[in-house]
Amino acid sequence: MDLSLIAKYDRAIPRYTSYPPVPFWTGAPTAAVWAQGINQHYNPEIGVDLYLHIPFCQELCSYCGCHRVITKNLSRQDSYVEALIKEWDSKVEQCFYGKDPRINSIHFGGGTPNFLVPENFERLVAHVTKGGKSSNFIGAVEVDPRTIKEGHLSLFKKLDLLRISLGIQDFDPRVQSEIKRNQPFPLIEALFQTLRSMNFESINFDLIYGLPAQTEGTIEDTFNKVLTLGPDHIAFYSYAHLPAKLKNQALIKESLLPRGVEKFKLFMRGRDVLKHSSYVDIGMDHFARPASPLSQAFLERRLQRSFMGYTVQKSNILIGLGTSAISASPMAYVQNEKDVKTYEENCMQGHVPHTAGHILSIQDKEAEAMIQGLMCHGEVSLTPAQQSNIEENLKDDLQEFIKDGLLDFSSGQIVLSEKGRPFMRNVAALFDHHLRERQGATTGPRFSQSI
Repeated sequence: MDLSLIAKYDRAIPRYTSYPPVPFWTGAPTAAVWAQGINQHYNPEIGVDLYLHIPFCQELCSYCGCHRVITKNLSRQDSYVEALIKEWDSKVEQCFYGKDPRINSIHFGGGTPNFLVPENFERLVAHVTKGGKSSNFIGAVEVDPRTIKEGHLSLFKKLDLLRISLGIQDFDPRVQSEIKRNQPFPLIEALFQTLRSMNFESINFDLIYGLPAQTEGTIEDTFNKVLTLGPDHIAFYSYAHLPAKLKNQALIKESLLPRGVEKFKLFMRGRDVLKHSSYVDIGMDHFARPASPLSQAFLERRLQRSFMGYTVQKSNILIGLGTSAISASPMAYVQNEKDVKTYEENCMQGHVPHTAGHILSIQDKEAEAMIQGLMCHGEVSLTPAQQSNIEENLKDDLQEFIKDGLLDFSSGQIVLSEKGRPFMRNVAALFDHHLRERQGATTGPRFSQSI
């Protein structure tokens, strides 16, 4: 890898978990317009995807960028679960005219979903699946290895929550100490063996590069430990250091943070270890074992991407429940209130908890399709109009990518090279008209660095 490319392309760019990114949203549709759009696009044969955000954590991790509340008071969950149920009932009434929809998938995220006691998990899943599950139902839950109980795992099996994601981040003891996430390898090893013995469908590890005190040596050691276990999927994210926005990150010692070339080498070291061990590089920061459904979907060009990451199937309707949760339809996005108490009050009073949103323009939808193609398949097929626009307005940027060997452009197709895959976000920004409109602005949203 030409390391001079790191400085050249290390820019503040959105992660493109959605398009347009949340900071570029222009305002939520009215409750009536939102409900109309959901009902118009709902396909009962497919159903809807559900995301339930559980914001509570028992301890503060200094690197965390999630919306969360730190508390050891387990009773705090009771009023929140009531609010989740109330929000779901309101959405069923407004968007589906009182008829419970079929559920295509459920994803519990956080925070720490296993902060909930098993009884509340069972109550929530039973309530939201009254309309039935699709024949290919997917149930997924993120867990904190330090606090998960065997009672949770038995219940997850019963509820068909068969895809488990473990928050690992790093196995090095010093790195764990610096980010306040102490969880020794034997703890993870024992949990992993328990999950395998219980025949969970898939196990994902979340790992992060760019954390304080990480080196190429510690990364290699972490990945060697990962490979002794062999999770089905691995997400290897870039740490986004934004202490002005995320106050807990001020606890991190900036002098220990790897940056630029040093940080990029961490990613490349982990990536090389995985690829030499046969893991498939399926997309931005994500890897999967060759026989896994995600690898097969990638190879067969069926891979899809949503707010929750890569998937083999998704509905065109996502309903997010809970604080900060995002819902999506083919016409718009909406996001819920972020403050837990305000969210609970709104739900219990029957008010829509949406505080932000965006109605998608035709241009937004075209950009979303191109970014999806790039992120899922490593290539984009352009219409004649799109090709003409890029050649007319973005010729210089395109030529730079080509000159640096990051992509090929011919016959109306943009194809990422192997060299270009780590710069996927940079190429995606080529299609981001909102970002281009703000070039040169001295104020506005802040994004994490692309490297």
